[in-house]
Parts: sequence; C-alpha cells; structure tokens
Amino acid sequence: CKTITVKENGDIKISKAMSDVIKTKKISMYISKNYKECVLDPNGDTLNIKANNIISAKDSVSKIDRRKIDFPMIYSMSFNEEIDMWIGSLKLPNNIISKTRKEMAEVAKMV
Repeated sequence: CKTITVKENGDIKISKAMSDVIKTKKISMYISKNYKECVLDPNGDTLNIKANNIISAKDSVSKIDRRKIDFPMIYSMSFNEEIDMWIGSLKLPNNIISKTRKEMAEVAKMV
C-alpha cells in the first residue's frame, strides 16, 4: 500500500512501497485546507527525503489546525500520469472512526 503518514512531531513517513517508486530525494508536498487531499510532486524541491524515508517538516506540520484533524494523518497515494504527481486521500484511522461512532452513540442517547 502506497501511503504517506504525517505525524504530530513533524515527521512525514513515506511507505516502503512508495519509496521504491520515487526516484528522487527532493519533493514538494501540498495538503488541502480541509486536510482530505494531499499532492506530492516528485519534481519539486522543497522537502528532502532522508535515507530512512522520513521527511522532517516541523514548520509545515506545526501550522496544521489540531482542532480540525487528528494525528497521525495517513494518505493513501496513487500516481496520476497526466499531471506527473502523486495524489492522496486521507484515510480515517480506526481510533477516529470508533471515536466518531462513540460520539454519535452519545448524541443518539440525548435524543
């Protein structure tokens, strides 16, 4: 599974499956305002991929509104040949899904 994981400490982890097909050590990454989409540009040059497939992006990650999203943010990635970029969509971790179900159950009790 080709994924990118954004951690609260500022590390961005590229999965082994994805690092095997990325042939560069510099990329650019963009996350939509609602955090649901991610674009990774293998022709970009704003982030360095280290040997362990980790990108340190503390400054960028610190700007994420923690009231709107929980960490880790995991994006399932696929390559779009038309635009020559990786496109990702946010996967909901199990803890968020169960938290949402719990919240909905509490709301249902109130009605």
